[in-house]
Amino acid sequence: MAAAQSRRRPAPDKGDGPGVDCAITLTDAVTAIAMTLLVLPLVEMSGEVEADRLSAFFTEHWDLVLSFIISFLVIYVFWAAHGSAYRRVVEADVDISALRPLNMLWLLVVAFLPFPTAVVGRELTTTSATFYIGTMFVLSGLTSAITTVVDGHLGTNGRTGWAWATTAVFAACTLLALVDPDLGLVGLLALALLRVVEVRIALRWAPNPPAEAAAGTPPVQPSTPDNEGAADEHLRAVTADTGTSDPSGGSAGN
Repeated sequence: MAAAQSRRRPAPDKGDGPGVDCAITLTDAVTAIAMTLLVLPLVEMSGEVEADRLSAFFTEHWDLVLSFIISFLVIYVFWAAHGSAYRRVVEADVDISALRPLNMLWLLVVAFLPFPTAVVGRELTTTSATFYIGTMFVLSGLTSAITTVVDGHLGTNGRTGWAWATTAVFAACTLLALVDPDLGLVGLLALALLRVVEVRIALRWAPNPPAEAAAGTPPVQPSTPDNEGAADEHLRAVTADTGTSDPSGGSAGN
């Protein structure tokens, strides 16, 4: 039994620094703050909004709204991937020391992302778009590295390949932004296509659920021990040994 458990669970990689639970708590806090800071450029411009001309405001500042939406979704997706990797670490009950510097850099980029978001939202140029998408490229690379470290330590086959494919898309969009900022932002739509392909392949190769019982077949109920019958047999044996009357009406000696 002990040998089987050692095969299922890798040896803990202990080290100095905060534990996994503290890292998860800090990550959730920084992510929530960063996602909130993304909307500040829009809040600062609220004084320019006329209640009866909201559509005109969003038309004029569409790039600011678009950058906010993209950054919000990007942070959410990478936070979910980060949480998935750390959930497997918690389930395996290990502490991977290599995750600490990666997680620190990951938090650094997440906290920094609201700045390039505000820059590209105010003026879309080849410089600002490259700066913006390049920051997300770095965040994607760190997320892929975290996934790779966890898979390598646990010996599992997770989303490593798809994670690095996502990073490759961000790299390509960064290069496109050097030429055309609009083309770089539009290229991010390939991420949605990549996700659709990943889900379809996962569903295709997922194991089939066990066949259900045929319609009309009553479910098999597990047998229960006949406690009353066992008690009667025990009582008969006792009365036979003592020579007393059987409570069922007969004599134990007969």
